[in-house]
Amino acid sequence: MHGGRIVIIGASALAVMAAAGAGVVAWPSEPLRLDDISGGACAGFEAPDLTRTMTVTVPLRNTSGHDRTVLGARATGELRTSRVRLRVVTGTDLGPNGFGTYAAMVHGRRATALPGSVLPAHSTSTVLVTITRERGADFASIEGLSLSYAGPLGTVRDATFDAWLGVTAPGSIMRCHPTGSQ
Repeated sequence: MHGGRIVIIGASALAVMAAAGAGVVAWPSEPLRLDDISGGACAGFEAPDLTRTMTVTVPLRNTSGHDRTVLGARATGELRTSRVRLRVVTGTDLGPNGFGTYAAMVHGRRATALPGSVLPAHSTSTVLVTITRERGADFASIEGLSLSYAGPLGTVRDATFDAWLGVTAPGSIMRCHPTGSQ
C-alpha cells in the first residue's frame, strides 16, 4: 500500500517537474529588443570622400536577468551591398543611428564580432553595422538584423529586428529610402 503511494507521489513529482521544464523552454519571451529605432536611418559621406563603407550604430537591449550569448547573426534584406559586418560594443549604449567610419564609432572601445559575444543582463549593447556598397552602386541598404542566441535549458532562440539602414555615395542622399530610388 505504501509502495503504491510512493510510486504515485514520485510519478506526480516527475510530471510537475517535466511540465515546468517544458514551460520554461516554450515560454515565448523575447529578452532582446532594439532601443530607440523607429523608421530607418540613412547617410553618406560628402564629396570628395568616395568611401564605400560606413558604420551605423544600433542599440540592442537585453531585458532579461541573464547574459545572452549570440550564436549567430546576419543582416536581412541586403540591397546592393558587397559586405555587411556585424560587431558589438557590449554593455555600452552609443545611441541610435550614429554614422561614420568604424574607427570613429569604436573610438577606443573594445568591439568584437557579434556572433560569440555575450550581451550582459539588463543592459544595452551597441551593434556596429558596417555596410560596404557594391562597386559602382550609389546606394546600399539592409532591412534588419537576425540573431540566434542561447535560451533556457540549452535551447536556441531566433529573433529578427527591423532596422532599415542605408548608405549612399556622395551626392546621392535623395536615394535614402527603403526601395533605394525616388
